[in-house]
Amino acid sequence: MNANQARNEYKFLLRSGIMESFCQELAEHLPSDQGAENGYQIESEYFDDERRSKYWEKKLGAPSRRRVRTRVYGDESGERQPTVFIEVKHKVDGDSVKRRVLLDQDELGEIVERQLPVREGAADQKVLNEIQNLIAEPSCRPVVRIRYHRYAFDEGPESLFRVTLDRDLTCRYPTPDGYGEPVQLLEPNQGILEVKSIGPVPYWFRLLIAKYHLIPQSFSKFMIALDHKYEKSTLVVS
Repeated sequence: MNANQARNEYKFLLRSGIMESFCQELAEHLPSDQGAENGYQIESEYFDDERRSKYWEKKLGAPSRRRVRTRVYGDESGERQPTVFIEVKHKVDGDSVKRRVLLDQDELGEIVERQLPVREGAADQKVLNEIQNLIAEPSCRPVVRIRYHRYAFDEGPESLFRVTLDRDLTCRYPTPDGYGEPVQLLEPNQGILEVKSIGPVPYWFRLLIAKYHLIPQSFSKFMIALDHKYEKSTLVVS
């Protein structure tokens, strides 16, 4: 699936009692990501300012929201080697689209200090200019780093339908010396199923979620982590 295309997104909470059988049935319709059948790690770092602008936009349900994050797919020890992006995730009236630029590993550290690279390509530079405007506020800094293990199912780059399962979700908050200890986002036996669809959701998938009595839920990793940071609420989703 092309990450730059607008798509609908739905999320479901999966528990261990149904997770294995659900994924087995899902795999009968959608293959696992080629070369990453065992999944891969994702680590995202989100930006916000001292007014918590992005946090409150989401909390209050602003119809148009843009959020800046860096994202690393894979790691040196896994099947998928690291690929690094800086992204704008833009949500408008329920539709979601990502605009992103590929980074070198050594550029990632500079992003934290809001030093953006320059690209020759007009499309990439346009995204970088947008990001520069979004993080121009002097107090804008990384506010949380979120890590999880992802299992993905789709039919390749041209697919209009993609399903991912995220497990082992943790977050860490910035400290004067770097980042604090990981905080658990979910119970060990829980996972977040994300559905991304360009156009209607396939009928077979509708039957599958009905069979397992799954109900779409509003779940934002960014918000759950920051609710804990700002409100000291429990993170574990029931």
